Amino acid sequence: MLLVFVISILLGLIPAFIARSKGHDFLVYWVTGSVVFAFTVAYTIFMPKAGEPDRPGTALKSIALGILIFAAWFAVARIISPPISL
Repeated sequence: MLLVFVISILLGLIPAFIARSKGHDFLVYWVTGSVVFAFTVAYTIFMPKAGEPDRPGTALKSIALGILIFAAWFAVARIISPPISL
């Protein structure tokens, strides 16, 4: 369980660094990225730099990419650790 927590915290750094490079708050995106990584990293990829207006379709693109990231992660997890059949 501790390993899952540590991996989650480390994965949260990815969207945090992307957000910081665009002028947004590092801590907010680190915490959010640790909890819901796929959607946070997707949003930080499409979000504008701080001070710029939000582009149309950003939320929809973020949701779609988040679902794809989550689906790919789930597929890889099933390949690495297939379910136990009784």
